[in-house]
Amino acid sequence: MNISSPTVIKTGDTVVIRVFVNKIPSVDGGVYNSSTVQGMGASNLISSIPAGSIGVLEIGAQIQAGLVIDPGTDGICSVTYT
Repeated sequence: MNISSPTVIKTGDTVVIRVFVNKIPSVDGGVYNSSTVQGMGASNLISSIPAGSIGVLEIGAQIQAGLVIDPGTDGICSVTYT
């Protein structure tokens, strides 16, 4: 699944394994422990998706609320999780 805008991937407990940045974002995105897109915020940030970067982000984090991915402005990414 290509993610091109902030998206709820899964609600509830999960483990985010890695994020693949397929298209370079012009503004930072992020991986969030949240059950809603509206819940994205600094206190729920698991990992940043840096602007200007492409490749694989190894994360390996247990999250409780849910998994939200914001690929950043103009970015496209995909994610693996359990």
